[in-house]
Amino acid sequence: MLYRVLIIDSAGNLISSYRVGEIEVRFKDESLMSGFIAALLQFGEEIFARPQRIDLDGYALSFYKFSIDTKYYYVVVLTDSTDNPNATKKLVLKLVQELETYIKEAATSDIFIVDERIESEIRSRVEKIAREYLRFMASYRSGGIKSILIATIAGMGVYLLVSMIAFGIPYLLGFTGGEGMAGLSTFVAPVFILGASVGISAGITAGKPHEGAISGWLAYSIPTIALFFIEWIYIWSLSIALSILVFNLIGISTFSLTFGYIFGLWEDERKLTVSQASNK
Repeated sequence: MLYRVLIIDSAGNLISSYRVGEIEVRFKDESLMSGFIAALLQFGEEIFARPQRIDLDGYALSFYKFSIDTKYYYVVVLTDSTDNPNATKKLVLKLVQELETYIKEAATSDIFIVDERIESEIRSRVEKIAREYLRFMASYRSGGIKSILIATIAGMGVYLLVSMIAFGIPYLLGFTGGEGMAGLSTFVAPVFILGASVGISAGITAGKPHEGAISGWLAYSIPTIALFFIEWIYIWSLSIALSILVFNLIGISTFSLTFGYIFGLWEDERKLTVSQASNK
């Protein structure tokens, strides 16, 4: 989650500060903090080339350096340390892209002047970008049990929908694919499509890779056991039904788990989260 945007010069002077949202992260002395940030970034540049993010006590400082004439400035954003580094990097680059014009306008003279119009424009852009980069339903999709629960429910919903399309409609139309192993082979491709669909939906909904993997596995396994195992026993012998169940729980559920992880990571690298502390 984005809490604050700071604009500082190379000497560590605080030019402007913008609070985002209702949660206040208090600095005892913002001017002192901006000087510390500038010194820390300069130290980082000398030792580690050019850093993009520094994690400090549950928060993350992400920054971008740009120059105007012979002077250079930093746009620094304060977010949760639980936010994916790629997401915070995209955020700070977007902020610089949107704010650079106004910062250049304020730096046209020897004295950096942020008048009321520029202040209003910058604040408006910051608030817009903060909303754009915070994931939808962030309180439920920022990791932990909530993410697993809501992603599992979403994945099971997709499971039911895709199953109805892939298996229910052909069954109603009288197409069974034959008997025995010949009939089983007809359903292999739809089963893999089903597993991928469940994993993708669970991963995106969870918004985190590990939660996406867990919910992807659960969202496929639970309805498979609850809805189809008895039907398989009725259609085929018990040994074949058990073989299908093992194939689904070990093979297709793992396939769904993999897609859940991949798309959970993809979503996590796009949008910011809400920390567990902020969520309470």
